[in-house]
Amino acid sequence: MEGGSLEDLESDQIMLTWGRRIDVAIALMFLHHECYPCIVHRDVKASNVLLDKDGKVRVTDFGFARVVDVGDSHVSRVVAGTIGYVVPEYGQTWHATAKGDLYSFGVLAMDLATGRRASDGGEECLGEWAKPVMVNGRQGLSRSVIPVVLLGFGLAEGAEEMSELLWVGVKCTAESPQARPNMKEVLAMLIKISCIRGEFNYDHSPPL
Repeated sequence: MEGGSLEDLESDQIMLTWGRRIDVAIALMFLHHECYPCIVHRDVKASNVLLDKDGKVRVTDFGFARVVDVGDSHVSRVVAGTIGYVVPEYGQTWHATAKGDLYSFGVLAMDLATGRRASDGGEECLGEWAKPVMVNGRQGLSRSVIPVVLLGFGLAEGAEEMSELLWVGVKCTAESPQARPNMKEVLAMLIKISCIRGEFNYDHSPPL
């Protein structure tokens, strides 16, 4: 599409507005909670979020998507998704659920908070880097280290909000699927953060 993808904007904190971040959550909330049966995307990542000529976000590439009834899951013998975004339990249970999309969205949130890629070929993935940083900060050991770390990625303005976005990513990538929020809860968290800056007006139409 004319505007490229969110992957192209990961390091551009001016073009990467709160509205664009939140639109991804709106799209997944629509798929999980307003479609019946529920649709599980199974490949949520920055390169699958495209922008049209007006800069509006569109979640795309439903090649791995599955329709899942309430309380059910899709069983597959082929691991779908992208390294760094794939939910850990999927390779063990082979069950695709909405909680898997939550995990992938959490990694995407970390992408968009830091400008780091989910996996850059190193041994430590983005989630492994983010969790100890955020948990230590939340426990009061060094809360100030969070925005300082983000400042290292050039986020001088809005570092506190980015740290909150990073914390949303940590919640979404909880090891236990039951500990992860659902997309309605995630959307509410993101809107609350964005309202601090007064940068976002909620539009109910899904960006698909």
